[in-house]
Amino acid sequence: MFLGIFAHWIKTIVEIANSKFADISKTSWLLVVILLGGLGMIIYHAAGHSQRITEQDNTSEVIDAF
Repeated sequence: MFLGIFAHWIKTIVEIANSKFADISKTSWLLVVILLGGLGMIIYHAAGHSQRITEQDNTSEVIDAF
């Protein structure tokens, strides 16, 4: 069970590192997840996951520019 939680924690850190965020929240979320461990991972998935900029968001900005 510990290995499963640890693997998900590492996956969350990699997901944050590879994602784009609108402001400096990327650094903040990395610190929260690294320093708080499992609790930080839960907090990120509950609140921070929606702050990421996805490819669909980038596409809609290009379309709106026309």
